[in-house]
Amino acid sequence: MTLPTLTTSRLILRALRDTDAQYVAELAGEWAVAGNTGRIPFPYTEIMAAEFIAYQSQAAKDGREWVFAVCRQDDASLLGCVGVSMEGDVAELGYWFGQQHWGQGYATEAGRAVVDFAFVHARPTRIMSDHLPANVASGQVLDKLGFEFCGLRTVNWRDGQAIDLLQYQLNCTDWAKTQTHEDLYDSVSASQ
Repeated sequence: MTLPTLTTSRLILRALRDTDAQYVAELAGEWAVAGNTGRIPFPYTEIMAAEFIAYQSQAAKDGREWVFAVCRQDDASLLGCVGVSMEGDVAELGYWFGQQHWGQGYATEAGRAVVDFAFVHARPTRIMSDHLPANVASGQVLDKLGFEFCGLRTVNWRDGQAIDLLQYQLNCTDWAKTQTHEDLYDSVSASQ
């Protein structure tokens, strides 16, 4: 599937472009951003960002992962990325935003669009997400998106040390209860 363009009241969510590599590296390469994720290496170079972008095109076509570049509508500037990856019938939501864009509601706004996209097009039974205990803002985003805390998940982190992440989930049936027929129509038509 080709990645569609999604729009929200303030944002445009689109496929990553080769020309985004410099901005992705700058924004995601800050320790405050990379250090809160398990996927972004540190230091994060422009070459790494270019490889990530190249991978995303094929991953979307294969139906494994859909990562959207999140841009402001008014100036088209790249703010961060939000995506979902599939493992069987379960999706995982992930997101990051440049530090200067924190606390402005962008993660919630973009996350809602991507969650709707995932449930309509990828059709998972549930979407999972997790965050470091110290990253309280990420938990607040998941709460606003309707996710429920479901426990701890132990993972090997950057230095190989086992740490606990706070894990959340949103079931398809719970998501569907929050949707009106107009919402579902908008989600389907926006992505075609």
